[in-house]
Amino acid sequence: MALLSYMDVVARLKRMNACEGITEAEKQKNEQAIQWILSVNEK
Repeated sequence: MALLSYMDVVARLKRMNACEGITEAEKQKNEQAIQWILSVNEK
């Protein structure tokens, strides 16, 4: 089992947002997840 860092997850979400087949709702959800991950890991 591979252990992913939170930055790997953020990078994956950003790549997903760059895909053309993604909806605006999915992009917004990914952006919210990115912001949450970054805020949790700042503490």
